[in-house]
Amino acid sequence: MQKGMLRKISMDQMGYLMAKYVYTMLLSILCGYILAGCGNSQKDIGDQTELLNAAEVKQTLRRLPYRYEFRPVARPEGAYSAVAGTAFGRFGTVVHFGIAFGRATKAVPVPQAGIDSTLGYRRTFIFTDDLQFRNANRELVTSPLLKTAAQWREAIEISVQITDRLCKSATGEPCPV
Repeated sequence: MQKGMLRKISMDQMGYLMAKYVYTMLLSILCGYILAGCGNSQKDIGDQTELLNAAEVKQTLRRLPYRYEFRPVARPEGAYSAVAGTAFGRFGTVVHFGIAFGRATKAVPVPQAGIDSTLGYRRTFIFTDDLQFRNANRELVTSPLLKTAAQWREAIEISVQITDRLCKSATGEPCPV
């Protein structure tokens, strides 16, 4: 191929590139949504929140339309309570997560991902999932458990619904869009 010429790509490669682009855009939107935090930005949420215990967190999550398996987890340093588990969606979607409630808590590690995908909510709770994480070479990779576009969409939906429900339970307000 001469310098400056465009390389032809197959329709399969084009589909892969488009899926990768769409996934990156959805993940960017999710990260922006989650990083915005919970509650009204005019208030100091940390002084107006309820710190939920593990039983209350599990009860709150069970109101969502997913099946859960919870695993025992030690409370991280500074945590009032901690919950870890796996959410299962209708498309065979699997999302491992950890939640730590506390004003100055550390994150709950998630199998395979550790705490690479950790998002804090204004001194209320820290949510960790395994949608993306760093591999042994420190490259950012996506969960190998999510193989279809439907699973990716649902995994993002699961993470957003969990965090939004926890924001609402802890602050009385949904996470801002």
